[in-house]
Amino acid sequence: MRTIALLLLVLATGAAHGQQVERMDPYDAVLAEQAAGAHRAYANRFARALAASGEPRSLAYAALLRDADRALHDDAGADADLQSRKWRALAFQRAGADIATLAFLAAAAPVDDPTAQQALARWHRLQPDNAAPWMYANEVDATQLQAMTSLRRADFLLNERLRWLIERHRADPPTPAEGAALYPGRDGMPASLEGYVVAYAVGLLVPNPMSLQSGSVWHRCRAGSADRNMEAIRGCRVLANALLGADNRLMEIVGAGLARELAPDASSQRAAEEASRRIDWQTSALGRIPATPQHDSEAATVQAILDPAVSSERQVVEQQLRAAGIPLDPPTGWRPQYR
Repeated sequence: MRTIALLLLVLATGAAHGQQVERMDPYDAVLAEQAAGAHRAYANRFARALAASGEPRSLAYAALLRDADRALHDDAGADADLQSRKWRALAFQRAGADIATLAFLAAAAPVDDPTAQQALARWHRLQPDNAAPWMYANEVDATQLQAMTSLRRADFLLNERLRWLIERHRADPPTPAEGAALYPGRDGMPASLEGYVVAYAVGLLVPNPMSLQSGSVWHRCRAGSADRNMEAIRGCRVLANALLGADNRLMEIVGAGLARELAPDASSQRAAEEASRRIDWQTSALGRIPATPQHDSEAATVQAILDPAVSSERQVVEQQLRAAGIPLDPPTGWRPQYR
């Protein structure tokens, strides 16, 4: 899905499917520069409007947008931005048991801001069986790794939060000129406000394990970690299994990778390999569906996300594969090109 790849590249919110700036043709580079300028103007204005509402989700996401912009333009110093701190503190004060607000707070708060840790602690208490908050934490100890044996699911509320964001953006959209730069519907760029929102927000809301510190769950659970005892390893295996059922593809991939590395026997190893192969096949097959009047990937993705009955990225992908008549499981012997 080149739309999402290009937007993530332009806005520098995460890895853009391996693309590098040097590979963009001159026309794409111009589009990227226009989109980046339009995004900064709109996102800053949108963040201020969200914060002015005083609602906890709005305050938390406004801080997230502000920090993302500062990081992108090298404006961030060693300490958290004071305005972002205030917005996050107020959001946490008003959040109560709203998991979406706690997830926004956990997503990208600077390490030196205690609000993120407070939000994670409350999320843990409210949903002790949910692996999601563990994946935002920069530091965990051996006792916490052992406690992960109680995990049963990995619910990041991704689609619920995207639905909320789309509703807010529809109520306060970009100017016509900004919209023309952000979602022109050509050269890999989104064709709609909703497509732009999804492309940008996913990079903010889903944790990137590689960007976390060395004490994070992902780093501590890797097979090469030397400080894990057997109880901690069991906790990491339970985490991997929970992530295999995550509501977004990146965490499914992380779960499959951990499951492969930590597999206790050949049967478990094969199961993890097969889970990875299925994800790779579905991703590859989705990218090969030709754009036709009957199939618009962006529109289909947005429509699925807006359906409250669709709770995971897996469902979004599999709906499109079924509609195109593509099997959900790979053919016997199929392997992705990178393996």
